[in-house]
Amino acid sequence: MKNEIWKPVAGYEDFYLVSDMGNVRSVDRKVEGIRYGKPYEYILKGKMMSFGVDNKGYYRVGLSKNCETKTYKVHRLVADAFIGDIEGFQVDHINTVKTDNRVENLRIVTNKENANNPLSKQHYSKANYGKVAKKVKCICEDGKEIIFRSITDAVEQGYGTCISCISTCCHGRKKTHNNKKWEFI
Repeated sequence: MKNEIWKPVAGYEDFYLVSDMGNVRSVDRKVEGIRYGKPYEYILKGKMMSFGVDNKGYYRVGLSKNCETKTYKVHRLVADAFIGDIEGFQVDHINTVKTDNRVENLRIVTNKENANNPLSKQHYSKANYGKVAKKVKCICEDGKEIIFRSITDAVEQGYGTCISCISTCCHGRKKTHNNKKWEFI
């Protein structure tokens, strides 16, 4: 098994280290304090940092310096330390697992390159397009009824101008869109 390689976190060099395996730890450091009215120094032992998960599924960690704590995405800390300057770029998880922050799973990309990750497209495709779309019925002003495979299909054929507006009608929150009634089948 490979040994972890540790490097300082940019901007927190005297406080935290990040590893090529996606871990973060604080470093041992000397702390000055006052005890019983007298100044003293002690060693604060470093420890592994625990992560939280943000609303998009990425690991985040809080780093403190000078009594101020900021939260950072762990994959960006790893990429900045081991790959190079990430300012203005995105950090892509090659295997699309947002919690796999090993350096060999990360790459610096533009927004367009990130969107074109073939695994991401495949994952998105399975998550969204693998579901069976709900059929919708359009009831025109003259009473004519037209059935569509999906709301998207209805918009593509020119019967509606807005997917979300048709969806709102189908869910009963609005009566009509483009002078037509809409409902799920």
